[in-house]
Amino acid sequence: MPEGDTIHRLASAMGRDLTGRRLEHLELQHLGTVSELRGARVEQVAAQGKHLLVHLEGDWSLRVHLGMKGRWRRLGPGRPPPGLPTVLIQAGGRQWACVRAYQAELVRTGRLRTHPRLARLGPDLLADEPDIDGAVRRARCGDRQRLQERSPLRQARSPANRPAGPFRR
Repeated sequence: MPEGDTIHRLASAMGRDLTGRRLEHLELQHLGTVSELRGARVEQVAAQGKHLLVHLEGDWSLRVHLGMKGRWRRLGPGRPPPGLPTVLIQAGGRQWACVRAYQAELVRTGRLRTHPRLARLGPDLLADEPDIDGAVRRARCGDRQRLQERSPLRQARSPANRPAGPFRR
């Protein structure tokens, strides 16, 4: 299963290959060819947790979660994709295929912050500069009573949750 560091390395490699190039072809298994985005510039390839995000000009982003069996492959010029790809991207003569991904979808870039799969993620500690101030701000907001009652630390300190044994008071 690809972990966060794998996704970050992949985003870095894809970013070097695709950023700044114009989209020649984008195909998603469940949508087919997305001709409306032909010619859009790839602005950035980023990782957020285990999600790979390909940000495109025109307020669109491709979100891919590889799941257990998904993988990306860089294909040489003219090489066909292996099997039936979940995603196929061609930009500036470069071609990448993703096979067996768990999820792949196009999302409006402006809506990524509220996307159900992304909004619940905490700060990405593998990112260049984690947003510590944002993490502290999120920890301070919300229903404090609910947070105190359900916090793992409070539950661990509860006498009912202490392990039995000779050192139990």
